[in-house]
Amino acid sequence: GLNVYAQDYDLTVNGVQLSDDNLVVPCGEGTATFDPSTKTLTLQNATLDTMGQYAVIEDYIADGVLNVVLIGNNVIEGAEAIDGFDFDNEGISITGTGTLTMNDVVYGFYVDNETAPTSAKPKPE
Repeated sequence: GLNVYAQDYDLTVNGVQLSDDNLVVPCGEGTATFDPSTKTLTLQNATLDTMGQYAVIEDYIADGVLNVVLIGNNVIEGAEAIDGFDFDNEGISITGTGTLTMNDVVYGFYVDNETAPTSAKPKPE
């Protein structure tokens, strides 16, 4: 028979690596939901306060823009994190009618690639 394995994604949200078996992450009273077919992360009344390796949301998926949709009031609490978002790809698109507030982050958005804007600062070693 054909073996189908769950795909892991190079996307960590609130300290959780997303996969086909794990596309919805509880975030306080709300959720973060990932749709891999459109590379869309929907934050719905989410409070994100758990860091991955460098940031609260880490997107290292090789190709394409990460689409972030905001619904309701979303908060990144960066007290334990270096950055709000880290990504090393084509970038990020934020849409939706909600809000996103970031508290106590070093960088709100950190781009780590050779084609990043010259204003991007290198990641601390």
